[in-house]
Amino acid sequence: MSMMHTFEKPGTGILDFDESTEGGLPKGCVTPVPGTADSGKSVLALQFLAEGIRKLCSPFQEEA
Repeated sequence: MSMMHTFEKPGTGILDFDESTEGGLPKGCVTPVPGTADSGKSVLALQFLAEGIRKLCSPFQEEA
């Protein structure tokens, strides 16, 4: 008997990444990002953080 776990995968806000991972990173899970030097790990992390800040701050921003 096979047990399949289904994880909620909220989008990261990085459209190509979300598409390639079929929805984003699993919520509540640690996801290692391996790669060689200059493979984009830091860029991915910074884009992920920037999107999180944007989502967190957007309800408090005043509309022009």
